[in-house]
Amino acid sequence: MVIEKILKELTPERAKKEIEAIQKVKLPPELQKWIKEYEKVGERDEFIWKWAYVGWKFFTPRCVEKKYRDSVIITKTYNTILNVLVDDLADKRQDRQLLEEAIKIILKNGETKNKYLIFNKTDQKYLNFIRKIWKLIQNNIKKYPRYEDFKDIFEYDYWQFLNTMRYSYLVNKNPNFINLIEHEAYSHHNMQGMIGMTIDLMCSLNFNIKELGIFREISWKAQQMGRIGNLIVTWEREISKNDFTSGVFAYALEKNIISIKNIGKNEKIKIIKKIKESKIEEYFLEQWERYYNEIDHANKKIRSYNVDAILKGSERFLMMHLASKNFDI
Repeated sequence: MVIEKILKELTPERAKKEIEAIQKVKLPPELQKWIKEYEKVGERDEFIWKWAYVGWKFFTPRCVEKKYRDSVIITKTYNTILNVLVDDLADKRQDRQLLEEAIKIILKNGETKNKYLIFNKTDQKYLNFIRKIWKLIQNNIKKYPRYEDFKDIFEYDYWQFLNTMRYSYLVNKNPNFINLIEHEAYSHHNMQGMIGMTIDLMCSLNFNIKELGIFREISWKAQQMGRIGNLIVTWEREISKNDFTSGVFAYALEKNIISIKNIGKNEKIKIIKKIKESKIEEYFLEQWERYYNEIDHANKKIRSYNVDAILKGSERFLMMHLASKNFDI
């Protein structure tokens, strides 16, 4: 089993090497420029951007034209910056008004009528930075050779991501809203894997449009696998932030491992103890393995996209997640 292999390889020494390798990454100058701008409005450490940049490199297949490869990886990392900006409004700040304004900026391609004047200066700067990053992403993808072929799908993928942000907000404001079915339907879009792979298609001249349906199935499952890696390593620290959007909590509630009362009172120690004594992580890792095998099987049905890159990228991505458990990713 692939999971067993990964867990066996993940010794403390291997985890340390993974982290050190990420920390040593030198980001491209244009990324460094925007990260410095982010630091004026956001709270995340530079590690998350290096982590994302490395992850996107693993997930960018050789069918992406060499001429555009570096740009594609950078653009995907810009998407991660935008993801974090919007996600923090839904999960950390839990500010509905700011969240809706951020969504409006993206849906209206950076243009809003009120120019954020109803917000204080700090929030205006935050929203303005979201607008700049979104325009940067738009300017980049419009230069890609198959932008016109896939722009509508890219827009659709972003709608799914933004819907996930609204879902996260509702979960955090009302724990009674939590359920496993909706978590598994919506939350994986927060990983932006399908957005990233749609960008790949914009720069894959040999991709056969007739294979788009099976490609979307594969990318959906790969995105679910990314979500699983993320939730396994983040659920514990999210409790202290009063963030209960993780599928770990949805599963624990469904199986009566914890109760809404535990969440309502934010009984951190009790919640952690009960979850650790259960087999929740095994459930999700088994799900990861199932998706991996299904993608591997689907590999026979698609010829114009490097599915092997998705499988290998998913393995490395899970390894990166597990090694980065003590980092804010």
